Amino acid sequence: MKEYKSVCPYDCPDACGLIVSVDNNKVISVRGDRAHAFTRGTLCPKMAHYEKVIHSPLRLKYPMKRVGKKGIGEAQYTRISWDEALDAIVNNFKETIDTYGSESILRYSYAGTMGVIQSPAADYFFRCIGATDQDRGICSPAKQAGFRSVYAFGLSILIKPILLAKLMSIFTLNQVVMER
Repeated sequence: MKEYKSVCPYDCPDACGLIVSVDNNKVISVRGDRAHAFTRGTLCPKMAHYEKVIHSPLRLKYPMKRVGKKGIGEAQYTRISWDEALDAIVNNFKETIDTYGSESILRYSYAGTMGVIQSPAADYFFRCIGATDQDRGICSPAKQAGFRSVYAFGLSILIKPILLAKLMSIFTLNQVVMER
């Protein structure tokens, strides 16, 4: 069994450090990395048993095409090949651009994976096709403007000065980590 350092793939600015145990190319366990400067070994409940998530028989592994009405139900989708899925996306984009113009495509996304590489991964593609651009979300730009107006920088507050605070109000942060 080998252990690897990694970072949580979930949509959270903490970017928790992970120690991932792998045996025969299969993730056996995931635990927090105590050497991580911010989370110091803490994991949220979503990540605590990530090995069960990635190896779940319910995990979507292949493209699916809707064949019935919108709603929930396995019978409403059928598995298709990756080539079929990519062709459907390309054809839909081409038809939309030909009919309404490239600005009619709006990439609406926020962070997804907040990694330096993953987060902006599709930006170049959508700029190349001329899609309408936006500030990657609705509520986060407002929150960042609020932070900048008080702290003079964006995403969050600096952690070390909190130790000197007489009062701390916590919102949209991982309080479990903050209390360590």
